[in-house]
Amino acid sequence: MRAVWVSLSALGVSPASRSLARLWSLGVRHGELAIGPLAERGMDRLVQEYQRRGVEFRAHHAFALDGPSSTFDLVRSLDEDEMRARLDWLAENGIKVYSVHAGSYDEGMSRAEAYEVFLSRLAWLTACCAERGIRLGVETMFAMPPSSRRANLLVGLDEIDRFLRDAPEVPLVVDMAHLNIWPDDTLERRLEVFRRARGRVLEVHVSDNDGRRDLHTLTSERSWWWPFREVFPDDAPIVIESRVEGSDERLRSQLGLLSSGLGGAPQGGPR
Repeated sequence: MRAVWVSLSALGVSPASRSLARLWSLGVRHGELAIGPLAERGMDRLVQEYQRRGVEFRAHHAFALDGPSSTFDLVRSLDEDEMRARLDWLAENGIKVYSVHAGSYDEGMSRAEAYEVFLSRLAWLTACCAERGIRLGVETMFAMPPSSRRANLLVGLDEIDRFLRDAPEVPLVVDMAHLNIWPDDTLERRLEVFRRARGRVLEVHVSDNDGRRDLHTLTSERSWWWPFREVFPDDAPIVIESRVEGSDERLRSQLGLLSSGLGGAPQGGPR
C-alpha cells in the first residue's frame, strides 16, 4: 500500500522537537525532514529517538540540522564541505533517501550554461550519495514570475525530457504544485511527466496554489491534479507539503483525504 508522508515544512516555523512530537501524537509514522522547522542542538538524538519508536525518515533539500540553518543552490551556491557533512549526517542516522531542488540562475548567466553547471554538480552529488548508500532524487521546479531576475531549472516537459536522458541514474521528485506553475505547458503535457519518467519517480509532493505562486495551500478535491491522481505510480510515496501550520485538524483532514483518495496507508492511528 502506498505510504503517505508528511514534510516537516508543512508544520511551519517551530522547533523540530515540537514538530516531530505533533506528528507522533497524530499517528504519523513517515516524516520528511525539510526546511521550515527551527534547527536544534541534538537533532541526531531527536531523530534516533523517533526512529526507535518506529518512525521512518526521508530528507529534502536544506533540511534543518544542528545550529543555524543554511541553504544552497546547485547552480548559484554549493559549499561542497557543507554538503559532505550533510550527507554524512544522513548516513550516520540511517536516512537513505534524499532529494534536492534542481537549482536556479540569475540574469547574466544563460539557461544553457546554468543547466551544464547543474548537471556537473548533480553528478558530483550523486557520487557522494552513492558512497554513503543514499538514493538521490531531483525535484521538478516552477516558473518564476515574469518580473523576477531569477529563473529555475527543470521547468516544463521539454527540459524534464532532456534531464531524463542526460542523468539516467537520477530519479525525479514530481511536485504537483510546481507543475501547476508551468505557464507554457498544457494539462496533458504536465501529466505526461509521469509517463516519461516511468520507473523513475522517487516521490510525489502534493499541495495546491493559484497557478502563479508556490503557495503550499491545502490539497482538496478541487486541486488541479486530483481528477488525474491515478497517474501517480503505486510505488511512489506521497509527501504532504500543504502548510497546515499550527492546525492539527487541518493535518488530520489532509491525511484523511490523501489516504482515502490515493489508497495510501492510513495515518492517525494509535498514539
